[in-house]
Amino acid sequence: MTFARATVIDASALSARMRRIVLDVPDLTRLGLPTAADAAVGIYFPAAGRHCVPDMQCVDGVWDYHDPESAPEGRNYSIRFHDSDAKQLTVDVVLHASG
Repeated sequence: MTFARATVIDASALSARMRRIVLDVPDLTRLGLPTAADAAVGIYFPAAGRHCVPDMQCVDGVWDYHDPESAPEGRNYSIRFHDSDAKQLTVDVVLHASG
């Protein structure tokens, strides 16, 4: 596994507490996403006032933010759809009161 940068290209309301987010991921094939159901992806969010997160580092074959002090906020999301040709990834996000 590795990492790739993404840009939100669409967001739509599925309900009052759920949004469908479509991401443009130019290096989508780099992620090596499985075609089977139940695939998930970690999405990390920039800190306030920042436009992007820092690059992950590979240490002993593991891609991650290895320093918890500087790691950006992130969550794992189930992949709803992914289209390798269009280089798009779709996830559904539940909105919470906080977080």
